[in-house]
Amino acid sequence: MTRCNCSILIGSLLCGCASLGSPGISNLEVHSLGLTRVVLDASCPVSFATTSSASEGELWLTDIPLEDLLSGNVRDGQVLHLELLWRPKAGQTPLDATATNVAIRHVIFADEEVGVYSGGGYGWPSGSPDTTLTIDMEDATMSLQVSTSGFVDLLSPATVTGRATGTYDAQRARQLSIAIDDLVSEAIGRRMVVELPR
Repeated sequence: MTRCNCSILIGSLLCGCASLGSPGISNLEVHSLGLTRVVLDASCPVSFATTSSASEGELWLTDIPLEDLLSGNVRDGQVLHLELLWRPKAGQTPLDATATNVAIRHVIFADEEVGVYSGGGYGWPSGSPDTTLTIDMEDATMSLQVSTSGFVDLLSPATVTGRATGTYDAQRARQLSIAIDDLVSEAIGRRMVVELPR
């Protein structure tokens, strides 16, 4: 199994890199279930939580400087959007890792190519999106949804595990949401919405 830090793997989406950890706010990992058995470090030092009228809250995470995203100056990096659809409640909702209460969108920029992964899984939330929200993911699944023609997918199908945390900042979360929608739409050549439709 090959462990790859996002900044190295994403450069070409080729493996052979050493194990590198990120000291970011999250410790998410993406584990490929394919023959290559890639492990992508999805730790992101930039993260925001925000409330939502359609769900129990959202987390936006990235390892790309926000100013680069807003200016459209992105070559390599990743953005994750985790949406908490419902909170587990004993006796009222499934308390089972096979249930799905978190929707995931994961955008990877690799040498100016773009891949958009989507999926979902079970997450244990703590805190609140209007202060600090943490979601512990248990083997969520995702696969490539759409990509530019030169994007090399070494992940699908994949699982997502680990912890993601963000502090409330609705303005920056919205800025990140708009920026990533615009970047992906421009790259793909048609309007794409990374977050769930409202």
